[in-house]
Amino acid sequence: MPTLNDIYNKIDEIRTELDELEEMIGSYDSEDDEDPVEVTSILEITAVKANARCVRNYNAQGRPVMMIYPEDSAPVKDRIQYIIGTLVDVGPTIVKADGGAKFYSVAEDTIKNGVKVATPLFIREQDGKIKE
Repeated sequence: MPTLNDIYNKIDEIRTELDELEEMIGSYDSEDDEDPVEVTSILEITAVKANARCVRNYNAQGRPVMMIYPEDSAPVKDRIQYIIGTLVDVGPTIVKADGGAKFYSVAEDTIKNGVKVATPLFIREQDGKIKE
């Protein structure tokens, strides 16, 4: 059975963890971050080929670290690529990733080799433009 001192130590540990989480959230929501841009449209691919991206992990500030889907080192035949002129449903927000790059989230179902891709996909903002 834990002693009263053990319980107080555990409470102190939890408070420290909460303080660290609040600091992390505060740095993510800092004034230098832009508010998400509402996107309720179709993205027209303007790059010759745009690779779909997915989240590899998250940095210390909680921003996603992106990689080419399914992996950066995947053969081209295994990647999901959109060619110039392709129209893609995206939205509703732009995701600011590690390093400041911005990505549209793919809002439509993506099929690869006859199977729906369950992993959330993204397209770099620089690879397309919103159709108006």
